[in-house]
Amino acid sequence: MKKFRNYKNYIFDLGGVILNIAPEKTRESFINLEFTDFENNLKAMYAKNIFDDLETNKILPCEFRAEILSHLVRKKTDDEIDVAWNAMLLDFPFERIDLLKKLRPNKNLFLLSNTNSIHCKYFNKILADKHQIADLSLLFDKTYYSFEMGLRKPNPKIFEQVLSDCGLIAQETVFFDDSQENIAAANSLGIVGCLINPENGFVDILNNE
Repeated sequence: MKKFRNYKNYIFDLGGVILNIAPEKTRESFINLEFTDFENNLKAMYAKNIFDDLETNKILPCEFRAEILSHLVRKKTDDEIDVAWNAMLLDFPFERIDLLKKLRPNKNLFLLSNTNSIHCKYFNKILADKHQIADLSLLFDKTYYSFEMGLRKPNPKIFEQVLSDCGLIAQETVFFDDSQENIAAANSLGIVGCLINPENGFVDILNNE
């Protein structure tokens, strides 16, 4: 197999690859908001596809907040709910942003993330505050978010849409993600997958070639 640096196109996941995340912090924040019977109600929300529906725009942020509010002991504001929901979003390590900047002149770079509009607004604020970059779109040829596409990984159709939209050849494309399920979906279309360990990110892999 060719080394990754010999491929023309790089598609990156966001959380756990470029952006450090800690889902347990959102769990703690919701419990602190007095989310009743947290574990059982969380399971019920997953069963109702609340999170997937938010990430594919089948429900609006206001509907998501209303669902959260229905499980809280006391009424909370939209801002308080958003702060708890965004608690999992940590930071963009400097070395990852720096490498993306260095790759940009020689590679076609794309972002493909399962995310929602509440998170999107907040992680771009983190990027602007720490790196003075107003929006992730400035680091890529194009950014793809599940809530804008109405699809989420690992559905192969989301990869097909990116390939078609950008005129990419799968065999010339590497996909970096921290989920084996998402890697397998990309591989099924001929895209070369690279499973990322969130502890190290993609920097070590590309710098050590």
